[in-house]
Amino acid sequence: MKRRTFILSSSLVAAAVPVAYYFKKNKWKKTDAVSLPYFLSTVCDEAALKAIGNAFLKQRPAENSKKILKAAILSDASVAKDDENAITEFIISKITADFKNGNMLLAEAWVITETEARQCALFSLT
Repeated sequence: MKRRTFILSSSLVAAAVPVAYYFKKNKWKKTDAVSLPYFLSTVCDEAALKAIGNAFLKQRPAENSKKILKAAILSDASVAKDDENAITEFIISKITADFKNGNMLLAEAWVITETEARQCALFSLT
C-alpha cells in the first residue's frame, strides 16, 4: 500500500468515527417539533429531558395526557399541523412570550417556561 493511500484512508476513518458516534448519540432528537424542546434538547440529554417532564407532571397531574399536552402547547397556533418548521417557529415565539410574561416554573433545578415544561412532559410520555 502506498503511503499516500494509507494516510488518506486513515484520515477518513479517524473522521468517520466521531461522526458516527454523534449520530448514534443524537438519534433521539429526530422526534416531532411539538414534543421536543428546541433549546433544551441541545443542552440536555434524553434522561434529563424526561426527568424535567416527569417533575412537571408531578406538579400538574391534570395534564398527564399526550392529547392535553399537545393541545396546551399548540393553543393559539395558526399553522399547519404537518409543517414542522412553522410549528417550531410558533413554539419558539410562544416560549419567548412565556419568558416575557413570567410564565416560568422550577423543574429539576431548571427554571423553564411552561411551554418547555409541557414539551418535556410530552417527550417523557412518548
